[in-house]
Amino acid sequence: MDDASEANMDLLVQVGETLLKKPVSKDSPETYEEALKRFAKLLSDRKKLRANKASY
Repeated sequence: MDDASEANMDLLVQVGETLLKKPVSKDSPETYEEALKRFAKLLSDRKKLRANKASY
């Protein structure tokens, strides 16, 4: 169950990369990769906004 061999880690990376390319839903062409990037930008923008408010 805990197989941390290099081959297994490579397979895990391949599975993750494949999942990132899949659409989030049938109704949306957005992929998981695009959704994660959008979410990361949202978090980053909110952090910047909080930092700007704190500097007043």
